Amino acid sequence: MKQTGICAVSCNKVCKVKEVPACELLESLGIEAGSTFCVKQKSPWKGPVVVEMKGRRELAIDYSIASQFVVEEVDDSVLSWQQS
Repeated sequence: MKQTGICAVSCNKVCKVKEVPACELLESLGIEAGSTFCVKQKSPWKGPVVVEMKGRRELAIDYSIASQFVVEEVDDSVLSWQQS
C-alpha cells in the first residue's frame, strides 16, 4: 500500500501509522507506530485533522503535526469498533 501523510488521506478512510512525529503528547494520547484510526474530518485552510481512535475517541491534530505523520491506508474491516 502507498504510504502518505494524514493530510493527504480522504475522510472516512482507515489508516495505520508507520511513523509518528517527535511529539510526546501524541504518545500520551495513544498515537504510536502501529496505531490504527479513521480520518473523520479535515478542516479547510490547513486547519486541524480529526481522527477517530479505538474506543470512539476523536482527536483533533494540528495540520502541521498531521502532515509529518507517515501512514498507509488499510481495509476498514480492521476497525471492529465501527461496526456497531
